[in-house]
Amino acid sequence: MKEEEIAKTGTEAETTAQQEQGIPLYEDETQAAVEALRKEAKDAARYEDDVDAGDVIRSILGFVFTVVLAFGWMMLMLLIISFVGLGYLHLEIKIMFLVSVIFALLAGVFYVRGKIRRERIRRIRKKGKKEEK
Repeated sequence: MKEEEIAKTGTEAETTAQQEQGIPLYEDETQAAVEALRKEAKDAARYEDDVDAGDVIRSILGFVFTVVLAFGWMMLMLLIISFVGLGYLHLEIKIMFLVSVIFALLAGVFYVRGKIRRERIRRIRKKGKKEEK
């Protein structure tokens, strides 16, 4: 610890001492900006810890449920269309399966995109509420 203090130049050691004692380093507006940046950094660091295991598990289960539901719904619709149009429309089960998988993948992409959009909006709103305080 003392070696680090010795290695610092005089101004760095003075700055560190002032910070530890809570003495402002700059004048008026500059000091306010520095304090705002420090507060923002602390809030950002604290926000990163807000994610808990329950949210992650719910998101994963929601994704799986959405993809399975999309696959089942499309497969059912294609089977109904195939049975109704038996005389003039011939869909093979491989084609129905492939179309259902593609539909399920698209539903998964839109689910993830929606989750990202909602998270961004939530962060913006949370940041706006903090700035109002």
